[in-house]
Amino acid sequence: MKLTAQLAWRFLKARRARSLFAVIGISLGVMLLIISQIMMATLEQSNEKSVLEKYGNFDLISGYNGSTKKLSANDLQTIKGFPDVNQITPMLFPYASENMPAAVAAQPVYIGFKHNQLAMEHPLVSIDKGEFPQSKEVVIPARYAKSKGLDIHSEISLPFPPGKDVNVRVSGILNEREQLNNIFIFDYDWIAAQTHNQNKATAVMMKLDQSADKQKVIEDLKEHFEGISIDKRKAMMTEKEQLGGLKPIVNGLSITVLLGSLLIVVSTLQMSVQERQKELATLRLLGGKPAQLFYMVIWEALLIGIMAALLGTVTGTVLCYSLSNIAEQFIGYSIQSISIPAISIIISFFGSILLTVLAATIPALSTSRLSPIAAYSQKISESKADSKRTIIALTMILLLLAIMTFSVHKSGGSGSFSILLGVSFVLIMFVMTPVILRIIVTVLTFLLRPFYQMESMIAGRNALKRMRRSQQIARVLTLAVIVGLVGFMILQAVVSQTEKTISKQYPLDYVIQATEASYEPGFSSSIIKQLDNTNGVEAIPVQTSILTHTINLDIKRVDSNWNGQFMTINGKKEILTSVGGLNLEKVQNIIPFDIVKGRIDHLRDYEAVITKQFSEDIGFRVGDVVTLEPDDLSEVSGKKPFTLRVVGVVDEVPILPDEDLRFFTNENTLNELFHLQKTEQIFFNIKDQSEKGHIKASIEKLLENPQYQDTILYDRKEEMDKFYQQYKQRIVLLGSSVFIITLIALVGLMNSMASNLRESKKEFAMMRAIGGKPWQIVRLALYEGIVISVAGSIMGLISSIVLGYNLLSALDVNNLEIPYMVILIILLISPLLGILSTLPSALWLSKSNLIRAVFED
Repeated sequence: MKLTAQLAWRFLKARRARSLFAVIGISLGVMLLIISQIMMATLEQSNEKSVLEKYGNFDLISGYNGSTKKLSANDLQTIKGFPDVNQITPMLFPYASENMPAAVAAQPVYIGFKHNQLAMEHPLVSIDKGEFPQSKEVVIPARYAKSKGLDIHSEISLPFPPGKDVNVRVSGILNEREQLNNIFIFDYDWIAAQTHNQNKATAVMMKLDQSADKQKVIEDLKEHFEGISIDKRKAMMTEKEQLGGLKPIVNGLSITVLLGSLLIVVSTLQMSVQERQKELATLRLLGGKPAQLFYMVIWEALLIGIMAALLGTVTGTVLCYSLSNIAEQFIGYSIQSISIPAISIIISFFGSILLTVLAATIPALSTSRLSPIAAYSQKISESKADSKRTIIALTMILLLLAIMTFSVHKSGGSGSFSILLGVSFVLIMFVMTPVILRIIVTVLTFLLRPFYQMESMIAGRNALKRMRRSQQIARVLTLAVIVGLVGFMILQAVVSQTEKTISKQYPLDYVIQATEASYEPGFSSSIIKQLDNTNGVEAIPVQTSILTHTINLDIKRVDSNWNGQFMTINGKKEILTSVGGLNLEKVQNIIPFDIVKGRIDHLRDYEAVITKQFSEDIGFRVGDVVTLEPDDLSEVSGKKPFTLRVVGVVDEVPILPDEDLRFFTNENTLNELFHLQKTEQIFFNIKDQSEKGHIKASIEKLLENPQYQDTILYDRKEEMDKFYQQYKQRIVLLGSSVFIITLIALVGLMNSMASNLRESKKEFAMMRAIGGKPWQIVRLALYEGIVISVAGSIMGLISSIVLGYNLLSALDVNNLEIPYMVILIILLISPLLGILSTLPSALWLSKSNLIRAVFED
């Protein structure tokens, strides 16, 4: 064994350049693997703090939120006694949504928290100014404080039915966020006593032991408490454990890059075997056993693997420190300090060496089966030609899979079956690489023949003659194209779908909202004119709607499956609705929507438009005259009933997608009926993005005017910006991985072409002897590199399109757009790779004395 190792080391040193290329190729894969492990550990550590700030450092919330049912003191003790529960703290919603008193319904939601560390972890307890409330104190929303002109130490009177109203002092103001706009926070013990809920809780927050089994706690809760709701905090766990989806992507790309490195190992060792035909034959003739030749190649792979693992690990670790600022800039995570996961790095180090050795078994087996006589006579031992039947069968399977792919995609996709189709196609493409490569090289040679007949023909033949060597490089290039193109297709599909979802949720980027916490909030409509006069602003005002209920509703026309609530008026069932003024024509011009029936333009007084859902649920149709009366909760209650004539039905109003029980009329109707000129919301876009900061600042300054103190501005574009940040993260990771795989392919191609040109020295010497010019030798060498790189890229494009179709079908993406521009870029880059990989060796060869070099060999 010692002699075998020594021979492997001598053979390794004999071809230093080739061995160096192999070490660099593998070390690139190891380097990316090490970088990904260190960066993910670092990002997880940095992300931990931001996730806990966003979601709170607790594990479960369980209770009866929205129900009149409460947890008793004994229930709380039972939960606290669960083996895996470390801490608990109760939450109290004294007035459930079921049968909520009208006086409380007009107020923000009352919530009671205990003043302890665990309660402070809840995202709702986000106090911007002031302190946690004590007895007879409250923390109020920033929006409410602004609308009422309140500040710390201000006093307000709040209802606490069935008891009397109570004067409470403002102890704090919540952060200015939309989700905090409608809550009051009280001391748990005080509000429990005030509402006769002592020793009761609506829900309970739980912090589990570090080694706790969350699922076991959930099962215990379900077993002890029937019908209890449980917030498992999946969103927090997903973001905490997977960095919003980055971790599986990074790990998957790292493994893919390492796979590309292993293909280089196979290619390099195959070249090593072919270049040492005589030496290996001599060893066999001197009595060397096949097992000794096998272990010699394994030893060579082990040495290459160790050197590559050392180089990749050191380089990757050093780069992590220098790349921390880039990661923070492009990936969007703040990095405080680099975290080194020692166990992961050790596993990656030895794992890469093991995989290198395993990859070497393919050329090692071919070496052990080497015929000494054939090798000594320089007849390269090639594998037997593939059976024609096998080739035809595999080709038919490929065609069948391709046809099935497009059929399944057209029919709407079929999840796991689509994935199986795509993966099967790619695997068969890899198995058939020699056959497909031969076909593509032949076609490329034919296409190049009219331009440079001799060079293209010889280059094609050389590429075909060295097919065993070329196919591994082609596979690496195919892998790079698959990762890049399929990754880009999936990202683009996700971007397109998410853009549609977010655009539906936030159709315009900004909204000015009333700060009143009432059923009919509003502010002065004079701001609309000022916005309309602001250059670059496109605004849609929404008039404050009034609460109404129907009179003489035809109950027979109401859909029996409607899950809304009826109210009893004069012994009859009626429904609660609202009536608001909105210029639907203006909305249609900015955000197009479907008009199902009737019209929306030129609405006259007392004409209204409803949504399709409203029409289907309640049974109103175009032409119906509906009688309405202001509800008791409305600020215009007591006014006379009025009628509206339905003249149009729309699919939904984009800026108010959840308003399915609203009558949309013109802005003059409410003014004529009730002298109401208030605005509830103003949606607007800033068309000129270069002026975005200036315009937004001027609008914020305008809202500081005392007459607009009951308004607040929200930048709803932040959600889209957050998504684009995630998209940029994935593009950076994908691009980095494709770049490294391409580098690996380039290193392997340079190694392969250097060996190819060394083998062809006799042919080139003959060309020089008959008058060939040095530039002709260079061009011939370049052609061979171009043919191999382009052939590998074409294989990758074919595989990517079929795999991409199937993966997108599995994701239910129906409108697939083939990225023609990316395909064109790949086709333009692939010949450049061939030129770069071949040019150094070709230039060296053209300047050397080939005839003397042949005689020296």
